[in-house]
Amino acid sequence: MENHFKKSEPIKIEGLTIIENAIDKKMHDKLWKEVIKEEWLTDLSRRTQHYGYKYNYKSRKLKDEDIAPPLPQWAVDLCSHLMNQGLINDLPQQLIVNEYKDNQGISAHIDSKIFDNTIFSISLGSACRMIFKKSIHNPNQKSIEKPEILKIEKQLLPCTFLLIKDEARYNWTHEIPKLKKGQHRISLTFRFVSKPSSPHPSKRIKIDKSSTTSSEIKDEDEDEKTTTTTATTTTTTTTTTKTNTI
Repeated sequence: MENHFKKSEPIKIEGLTIIENAIDKKMHDKLWKEVIKEEWLTDLSRRTQHYGYKYNYKSRKLKDEDIAPPLPQWAVDLCSHLMNQGLINDLPQQLIVNEYKDNQGISAHIDSKIFDNTIFSISLGSACRMIFKKSIHNPNQKSIEKPEILKIEKQLLPCTFLLIKDEARYNWTHEIPKLKKGQHRISLTFRFVSKPSSPHPSKRIKIDKSSTTSSEIKDEDEDEKTTTTTATTTTTTTTTTKTNTI
């Protein structure tokens, strides 16, 4: 069988930031305990939680009647920590919690444009691969030929902070291959809402910006040291991809 993939020089995706150990293990474990006990929605193949605004996957819109519960305190504490670390500048209005278990993943997509430019997430539980793809236009290519597709694979370990904006946000799809049996991952994905029709659903919650430790959810033990790394694998393929909007 012909191999359509070929090695190439590492390609940087503009607008993509990946930082490992953005939170420490104590905060990770506390978040896991808080998240797992919340009420889950089961209208998709995977379990989800929506806060701030409930995203309608059919209409791909946010409406006044889709207002969800406000961001819980554990989510606000997490965002406060990320702001103290200089990773984000403001408290987002919307959070979707996605749970991935045996043979669950998410297909290639670009997040809906009803959300603002910046989207960020924190990974909990099992590590996973996130695959980014982008079609490359070649003016010398015949119309009947398959377009060239750039494919870049990143590894998301637990405690990893991921942020996409600009080029990475709008011109690259991203997907998560199905997890292996026995794996269990939760992603906390935060978004900002363009011109929300209702007051900010998180203003009722106090934000503590005074702490600079990695455990806004308190533990008495000393915080573990934070490190920053990025794992990258780059390939190029000539196959076609279908772009979905989620």
